Amino acid sequence: MASRSGLLAKIRAQMACGVRDVSGNTQQLHALIIPSSDEHQNEYLPEFAKRRQFVTGFSGSNGTAVITSTKAFLFTDSRYWIQAEQQLSSEWTLMKSNALGEPSPASVLKKELKNTEVVGLDPRHFQHIGYVNLASSLKQVGVRVVRIQENPVDVIWQENNRPLLPTSRVFPLSLEFAGKSVLDKLNTTRDAMQANGQSAVILFALDDIAWLFNLRGSDVECNPASTATLFADSSRFDPSVASHLDGVASIQPYDDFYNDLPQVTKKLAELGKISVGSKCPEAIWCCIPDGKASRDVGPVELLKAVKNDTELAGMRRNAHIRDAVAQCAFWCWLEEQIENGVRNISESDAAAKIQNFREQQQHYVSLSFDSIAGVGSNGAIVHYKPEFTTGMFLVVMEDPKTAALIDADQVFLLDSGAQYLDGTTDVTRTVHFGEPAQDEKVAFTAILKGHISLSTAKFPKGTTGRTLDSICRSVLWRYGLNYGHGTGHGVGSFLNVHEGPMSISCYPRADSNPLEEGNVVTIEPGYYCSGKFGMRIENVVIAVASETVPGFIEFEPVTLVPIQAKMIDQSLLLPHEVYWINEYHAKCREVIGAELVKQGLYV
Repeated sequence: MASRSGLLAKIRAQMACGVRDVSGNTQQLHALIIPSSDEHQNEYLPEFAKRRQFVTGFSGSNGTAVITSTKAFLFTDSRYWIQAEQQLSSEWTLMKSNALGEPSPASVLKKELKNTEVVGLDPRHFQHIGYVNLASSLKQVGVRVVRIQENPVDVIWQENNRPLLPTSRVFPLSLEFAGKSVLDKLNTTRDAMQANGQSAVILFALDDIAWLFNLRGSDVECNPASTATLFADSSRFDPSVASHLDGVASIQPYDDFYNDLPQVTKKLAELGKISVGSKCPEAIWCCIPDGKASRDVGPVELLKAVKNDTELAGMRRNAHIRDAVAQCAFWCWLEEQIENGVRNISESDAAAKIQNFREQQQHYVSLSFDSIAGVGSNGAIVHYKPEFTTGMFLVVMEDPKTAALIDADQVFLLDSGAQYLDGTTDVTRTVHFGEPAQDEKVAFTAILKGHISLSTAKFPKGTTGRTLDSICRSVLWRYGLNYGHGTGHGVGSFLNVHEGPMSISCYPRADSNPLEEGNVVTIEPGYYCSGKFGMRIENVVIAVASETVPGFIEFEPVTLVPIQAKMIDQSLLLPHEVYWINEYHAKCREVIGAELVKQGLYV
């Protein structure tokens, strides 16, 4: 950790010497905020944009670092508390976001800073609403928040082998998989803009840009989007992109975006509001005339979330079926290895093996996120990632830490998914290759009952994810169990595995956007017993019109991967839950069994 201690010292030295703000003035900083996000508000970042990870050593996807002249804080949610405790050095204080009574970054800064002192943040990476709330809160104690132009982290990182900008090719997604042409999507977007009195939409989220222009790339690992919009590095375009965009879009140099934006928005603001969405970076907001920006969810994000017939067919009949074949082949292989006494298969080996099975499937492109493979207590780390192993396939790295080995004595959780040209998958299964303990079976059964409760729910149109969350979560509460993450998230179509604006969660943000027919979401309750085990059951489902209740919506599961029966305490199941499990497994056998036979993997 010595090198990271050196990083903090270098950052503090720059803060003390002064940093140039967006007006060109030099500001001495008494605190610096480093969020997880980048210019595009990506959840998963390209390597060159992982500033917070570079500074803290914490590799979770969510977190905010706050550095003062004498202290350093890392704020993150319950998914990452255990991981952060393991990865942070003693110079960092972990702050447990969303925990009862735990302070926010603003409240910590109020306590640590004095009147007239200054907090710096990079407005390209900080959302406008977050900036406004922070500045308003700190103003109460006389602390100023300044928008910096010169990011100390970037300056220091350039001297420490910072990864290069992505150079992967950008290619057009054919109509066979996209379902609608670029012109059709643009026209639909313009109709929505007109209905909302908007003259323009500024898109900065890569998946919005990729969806609208039917483009894909690999700038962000596991997310097939690219840093391209009308402002793009055209040297990276596949030769076919020019004709693909001909007549529907013009290309300007990517680096010209912030230079051109003030003039462009000044003209467009005369014609109406400019949609920037709820996650607009402060740097973009500052370029729009006062009173002309709209923070409502943008039309592209809403249109993207309702899948068209081609995208739904890809999910139902193609991608998820092939993915289930890969999963079944993997679980069969792993169970056979354990039954034959093999005990040198590590978590990393399992992650590599299931990727190998997926790579053999038609239209496979990449993983949709790094696989989460956790044995025993590692499974209780919600977004655990094994990085080193001495097992079957991977070699020992310099770090002596090793991934755990899979055996017949502990619970094993595997959360994994893939990107296919015709869909995105995300599935979690929890298994035991020996005899699960009674407390493990009770916890697993409670999770399954919660999963079934939401999977079979019928709800009126206009229902939000916060209401739906309680349908699932309340079942676990009856057993004294709970989980800190949401119950479900949207899933893209060969796009981001986490997609908004809708979500299924107990947190207030899930109240903003009701679920609609055509939304694709996950259902994934879990339970995490620190030091012992973690469990989760996750399926991808489609919101469809109810077949029995007019005006209502229900869920259709498209993940068809068996749930391990030995983990279930059948005495806790109600008759309708037994029926659901049997029907679900019958469909798995019918649909996936046929595909296994077709591919010659089962006779």
